[in-house]
Amino acid sequence: MMQTAKSRSTVTKGTVFFLLFASMLILMGGAAVAPAIQELCAEFSEYSDTLVRMIVTLPALAVACSGFFIGGITDRIGRKPTLCISLVLFVVAGAAGYFLPTLPMILVSRVILGFGIGGILTSTTALIAEYYPGAEKAKILGYQAAAFGIGGLILETSGGIFTVFGGGRAPFLLYLIGIVILIGVIVTIREPVHEEYEKRAAGAKLNKPVLFVIFLLILLTEIIYFITPTYMSSLADGFGFSAAYAGLLIGVGGLVSAIPGIFYGRFIIRYLSRDVTIFLAFLCMAAGMMLIGVTAALPLLLAGTALQGFGIGIMTPTLPTWIATVTSPVSMGLAMGVYAIGFNLGQFLAPIAAAPVVAAVGSYSGMFFAAGAVSAVIGVVYLAGAFLLRRCPRE
Repeated sequence: MMQTAKSRSTVTKGTVFFLLFASMLILMGGAAVAPAIQELCAEFSEYSDTLVRMIVTLPALAVACSGFFIGGITDRIGRKPTLCISLVLFVVAGAAGYFLPTLPMILVSRVILGFGIGGILTSTTALIAEYYPGAEKAKILGYQAAAFGIGGLILETSGGIFTVFGGGRAPFLLYLIGIVILIGVIVTIREPVHEEYEKRAAGAKLNKPVLFVIFLLILLTEIIYFITPTYMSSLADGFGFSAAYAGLLIGVGGLVSAIPGIFYGRFIIRYLSRDVTIFLAFLCMAAGMMLIGVTAALPLLLAGTALQGFGIGIMTPTLPTWIATVTSPVSMGLAMGVYAIGFNLGQFLAPIAAAPVVAAVGSYSGMFFAAGAVSAVIGVVYLAGAFLLRRCPRE
């Protein structure tokens, strides 16, 4: 679907910059405070570790529960208003964790933070999908994936440093960066305008079978990937590494994930089919997780998180690009809301899925290895299924 001249005229360099800047915040919801989880467990020792760890995962659950609703609201009130409101929620609820006195109050603030993150994810991705046509869309979505990774390195490593020098509550102050982004969004971003005849021609129906496949893929990807920011602090602590090193291990994967994102639109999408790209993403994550599971050496742990990051960097732009090719602009927010549900539900389910594996294998290292093996199986099953579907003619 080609965009109108009015839509194209809204895009400036400042627009792109602040869309990508806002995208950096999407993974910050839980991972920014992940390096401080051991200190927070000690501060709230009267509660179970599982409950305290929900500080990291609860924002993702909030998005998963509200993503479809947020997507509908985005289509109804517009992309920019949704993004601005979401950034306000992000700043207020995110920084509140530094000041609130009790764990239950912090957990409530994390739910509100999740609503903000859901709005940021849905509106920024929908804006990119509507602003750009064809190959340019894939390129900018690749840059968005790179922004996820760079934000992961800067914000998650900062979370580790803040923990070392300011204690377990200090990383909550990182959410104040949203104020700068909010100002930039207000000044530089304009709502896309589509002619009414284009909206009528496009229709508002969703391609439900394809969206369901994409939902499952992003759900499984995030369950596997988010084990690292959730459990890396505990793994590193068991090896004698500080919170700063845990933040580095989490962040380096984010940095490496930026590499395929930068080159996605120029090379990956041109030379690899979508099915092969998804298969390679699961394979890289598998190799990284299994390497983490068999070593205690910092250089090899860094290599493992780098491999995993490379895999997520391939996957992240692939799925929203797929959505954009099968969804009309008038229902883009709703479709991206489905994507947001899978994205964040997987993050929430990661520790729930990993906990019985840790109990069964007896170590965090064994759990990482098992997660890698599951990733490899998913990749093979997906590629085989896609191959069979192409070979079987439809009635």
